[in-house]
Amino acid sequence: MNRVARSLSLSSLLLLTLAGPAIAQGRRGSPPQPSAEPRPDVQSGVIETGGNGFALPAGQFTVSELIDAAAQYLGRNILWNDVELQTAFAGQYLVLQKKIVVDAIGCEELLYGLLFTKALTIVPVDEQRGCYEVVAMSGPRARDLYSRAPVRTREQVLRRPAFRELCCLTITLEHLDAGIACNALRPFLATNSNTTLALWMGTAGNQRTIMLTGFGDQVAAALRLLQEADRPQPAELELAATLQRLQGELAKLANAVTFLEARVQELEKKLAHG
Repeated sequence: MNRVARSLSLSSLLLLTLAGPAIAQGRRGSPPQPSAEPRPDVQSGVIETGGNGFALPAGQFTVSELIDAAAQYLGRNILWNDVELQTAFAGQYLVLQKKIVVDAIGCEELLYGLLFTKALTIVPVDEQRGCYEVVAMSGPRARDLYSRAPVRTREQVLRRPAFRELCCLTITLEHLDAGIACNALRPFLATNSNTTLALWMGTAGNQRTIMLTGFGDQVAAALRLLQEADRPQPAELELAATLQRLQGELAKLANAVTFLEARVQELEKKLAHG
């Protein structure tokens, strides 16, 4: 398969990955959002952090209540301020129709997912000491989000493919060219350069290493498709078969040479004693 065909094939696969997540919420310059007013027709609920897990009630509660309760349950410090929360999409209230009870991992995934619906995310302040903060995706600090994304491994991302944590990682390709992969995606990424919800991809200065930065569900989908696309091409398979055949023939020749050398030594000994 030539380079152009491989580029188009990879592009068609990966664009399906990146086109999925909604990006309208995070666009700068979007119209003003509704004020953070509670719904009078919905009863307020209390988030429970004791008992058998982290329980979100059926009813309404605020984003700040969610953050504080999750921080307490997870044993972390998650900083937030009114300036960031004022930009929350569609106000600062969340409404659930049914109670949800989860464990610590589910609490973390649910926290990040619900904040994502409000165009908010969490980034580390000092991850080793369990200190984080909430930042608005469309606020004045949004430009710094990608530079603060924590480094994760391929295994960590694929283990939790729905976890909407902003993260970055590097992957090494075995058969695809990293530059071709990035060039195939560049037109799509250029159309989304004004949003913090885009998946960013670049090379690491060589032909095999790609760097990905984005939300975990986006990165996981891209990783799965890259894994499917990063397979031996027909030309590579043919070359591998040819090399294997030549190695077998070389092994036979080496055995023949060894046999002839032994025969020559025997003849030389007979001539010497003759």
